[in-house]
Amino acid sequence: MFDTAFCHVCYRPDLYIIFMQWKKPCVGNDYRDPFYYALYLLKKYRVSNMVIDVTSAFGTGAEDMDWTFKEFIPTMAYTTCSEIVFIKGTANYVFSDITTLTREFVKYFMVYQCTSFESAIDTLY
Repeated sequence: MFDTAFCHVCYRPDLYIIFMQWKKPCVGNDYRDPFYYALYLLKKYRVSNMVIDVTSAFGTGAEDMDWTFKEFIPTMAYTTCSEIVFIKGTANYVFSDITTLTREFVKYFMVYQCTSFESAIDTLY
């Protein structure tokens, strides 16, 4: 389990998912380290999908978004992950970031957007 003031990341063996829950916006290593840990978990647990909860926070600088496109997503494509669900809730401030990320993620994965953890799990199963 990875837990900081910015993000919580864990493997949920009961659901075969990597769950990432953002707590507040951040940049630099505070943004990248949770994604590195998620990659570690995706490699360790080979039959996993990913649920990313951005209802409380998200948002990142241009450098971090560029890193996500050029390094994280292509590396993640080499894992066995096949589906990603974003839990957006109703937070308008994250819509543009999630829309931008979704455009890139769909090159490699099935991507869904939901409003709750329960609907995310229903979408996957």
